[in-house]
Amino acid sequence: FANEHHIPKTALNEILSSKQVIEEADCKDKRKRMRKSKFDEIEEVFSSMSKTCQIAKRANFYLDFSKKKALEIAEELNVEDFGGSSGCMERFKYRHCPSLKTICGEAEAVEGEAIEDW
Repeated sequence: FANEHHIPKTALNEILSSKQVIEEADCKDKRKRMRKSKFDEIEEVFSSMSKTCQIAKRANFYLDFSKKKALEIAEELNVEDFGGSSGCMERFKYRHCPSLKTICGEAEAVEGEAIEDW
């Protein structure tokens, strides 16, 4: 396969060994590299909090609110060099692709627990 597609065997092995990580990545197709954040702890808490906020409270997740919340999380985790720059927040958005849509109509009437159970 590697010879047919003119790629090095080591590159093919790398792709095959990280297949699960690549498939689980929920980001845009245009991204060529899946880079980790410098602040993994903050990003993990922030990501789960943003998903909970979107599903349970049906709230839009705006950049100013998210920036303030990320700074609060960094303070709680005692991370000193986190600045919460707009670039950092944009990269988070590209890595995790949070939806900024409002739920309305019949979909709004569905309970958050029912969605999780389904």
